[in-house]
Amino acid sequence: RYFKVEPVKWKVLTNNYNNTGKALMLAEDILTANVPYYVSTSSRTISDNTVYANNYKYSTIRAYLNGKYESDDTQAKTAYVNTGFLQTAFTATAQALIADTEVDNSKETTGFSESTYAADYACENTTDKIFLLSESEVINSDYGFAAYDSYGQGNARIRVSTDFAKANYACQDETAGYGCTWWLRSPNYDDKSNACIVRWCGDVHNYGAVTNETFGVVPALCISLE
Repeated sequence: RYFKVEPVKWKVLTNNYNNTGKALMLAEDILTANVPYYVSTSSRTISDNTVYANNYKYSTIRAYLNGKYESDDTQAKTAYVNTGFLQTAFTATAQALIADTEVDNSKETTGFSESTYAADYACENTTDKIFLLSESEVINSDYGFAAYDSYGQGNARIRVSTDFAKANYACQDETAGYGCTWWLRSPNYDDKSNACIVRWCGDVHNYGAVTNETFGVVPALCISLE
């Protein structure tokens, strides 16, 4: 496979993420694909608790982003250990500049907290260097995003696949100004085998099959401004 090597471009969404005084940065493009949200649609039991396939804490994509797994995770914990996005995209010096961020995974971040299932599929907050945006974050006007069902050319949520992402089987719509569907960290509010996505045309959608490997990865991170 051949692809053009391009620098990673980042957009600052806010200089005070969740009142932490940290800058939230989101990649401007689809950086890769071929990473499912989770490798199976099956539920698991971890510490006597049912963990669904759309649980972000124990997801495959979170392990990929940070190059590590939860110690009690039941999925095969070898694929991305110390070889995830964090380790392969940044030098050791750059990694040290990325802040540890408490990531809000509550039911409120799903955008459908009134659903009786939202609390079942939400998970504990995590502390990560690299993470995905939530559904509530990609409809936040303070971050420059439009309403949930807004779509079309010029939509701030649209992300185009890099050559590297295409080489890793990322989808890319052929319509001018459109892009690739990309993962959010929020679970679908009423279906355990689906997670939230931003579609190629820019609108937000709840039914992204967790095992899909053509959806793109758009990492987010925080840096301290102190």
